[in-house]
Amino acid sequence: MIHPHQFVMIGGLGCLLGVALGVQFHLPLLSAAIAAVLLTIVLFTRPALLVLGISVFFLCILLGWWRCQTVVLNRPLVSDLNGKATFVTGRVASDPIVSGNEQNFQLLVSSVGEESRRFKVLVTAWHLPVFEYSDNISGQLKFSLPKDSDKFSYSNYLAKDNIYILGDQAGKLASTPSSSPSLLKWLYRAKHFVNLSIHRFLPEPHSGLLAGLLLGIKADLSEDFRTALKNSGTSHIVALSGFNITIIITFLLFTLRRLPRRFVWIASGILILGFVIMTGAASSVIRAAIMGWLLLLASMWGRQRSAANAVLLAAVVMVLLQPMILFYDIGFQLSVAATIGLLYCSPLFLWKIKYIPQFLSETFSATVGATLFTMPLIALYFGGVSWVTLGANIIVVPLVPYAMLLGFVGMILFLLIPAFQWLSLLVWPLSAFIFSVINWFGNLPSAFVPLPSLPTWVPISYYLILVIIILYVQHRRLSSSSSD
Repeated sequence: MIHPHQFVMIGGLGCLLGVALGVQFHLPLLSAAIAAVLLTIVLFTRPALLVLGISVFFLCILLGWWRCQTVVLNRPLVSDLNGKATFVTGRVASDPIVSGNEQNFQLLVSSVGEESRRFKVLVTAWHLPVFEYSDNISGQLKFSLPKDSDKFSYSNYLAKDNIYILGDQAGKLASTPSSSPSLLKWLYRAKHFVNLSIHRFLPEPHSGLLAGLLLGIKADLSEDFRTALKNSGTSHIVALSGFNITIIITFLLFTLRRLPRRFVWIASGILILGFVIMTGAASSVIRAAIMGWLLLLASMWGRQRSAANAVLLAAVVMVLLQPMILFYDIGFQLSVAATIGLLYCSPLFLWKIKYIPQFLSETFSATVGATLFTMPLIALYFGGVSWVTLGANIIVVPLVPYAMLLGFVGMILFLLIPAFQWLSLLVWPLSAFIFSVINWFGNLPSAFVPLPSLPTWVPISYYLILVIIILYVQHRRLSSSSSD
């Protein structure tokens, strides 16, 4: 028996499967006829629910497959430029990232030499002058194709942003500001202003940590501390991903739980929107924010199956808009995994430890749920796992929202009234403690365990086993409740 709400799950999974097939295989011509037959069954007949469910599933597979093929078949042909240095014109299509003596940004090319061509290229340029989003650029670039390694497919990573070629600065690049207004340009300027203000408000290394927490900027973090973050499994706290936003939402729901639900939803939603704007509205942050908003809706509805459908629908919409993120966008995958972990895994741990104080149980269950669901992805993409990650995250993650809140409010007050710089003294002890915990866990012997390159079936098997365990525990929980 198929229930009406399950059609959302059936259709959503069908779309995702179709996109996955579209990445690997061309869509057969017969699919148009099959789609017509299935659409006729769905719209013009009254089949049994099972037949209707199967028809919807295969129809959505074809929809996802077709959408992916439209992207795959429309890839720009740029291989002829490999190894060539030529004059190009274009527009900066991302916020340039300055690191050391160079800066990187996406350039939407409009012409190559005297030929009109349109494609994206990831440019590595000299660090001066620093370009801005939407600037018009012209100059010499030397093109090269991205190179893959045994552990990382760089070409696929770039493909999610529709980039298939790289460009190194080979001469002077001239720039002129765009004459048309750009909201993103002002958002990026606001982001850089906030980053500068953080460094005026707090001394190093605490300003670097706060910039990482608030903006995802890691440039001012020392190499040793970055290694400690990786080894302790806490790198996500300075990355703008769904893991961060879901933990922040859990914190907000707990701290505002005594207020009316409608007010909590609106206040938390506005805070997430402010977070998106403050960080420059990068696509990864928007996707993570969508997951955060869905978590809020789930808490308002109080129904797990509705929340699951909402998460699936959001994932399907995002994948249909950018099909390549399904396989190649780590941030998207972590966002979905962390949200599912909080919805399905965290409540089980909360039930098991219901006799300890609520604040501790909420923190522990949220951290464990998100960590268990993101761990295989971290192992797959980062080449290993941290055996201290649970201990480090249980201590550090609950402190992150407080550090962000104190740091942001203190910085705003400092900008308004410079005499309020003494508020940095409230942030410093918390920041120092986070530094100490991460460094201690990160420097334990063999804290990060390198793993050989994992085949795809390993994370799939992990998730299947995890789902079986969750279903079993839920069944035991329902059985225990009914017997009482």
